[in-house]
Amino acid sequence: MAKRANEATQTSTGMTTAIHIPKETWTLLRRVAFKRAESGGGRASVSKVLAELVEQHRHDFEKELLRK
Repeated sequence: MAKRANEATQTSTGMTTAIHIPKETWTLLRRVAFKRAESGGGRASVSKVLAELVEQHRHDFEKELLRK
């Protein structure tokens, strides 16, 4: 049953997960997501804000992985 529930939350482009972040960080991310939805249309998505943030810093993250 758990396997089926997990499969239901995954799509070909993403997956559902939980992260633990400070409340202030979550609040800021939510505010940005709502502001973007307000100005650009669509749904507010904290996940999209986080994904864009990671993509902006992908090069730095990949360099960090290569360091010993």
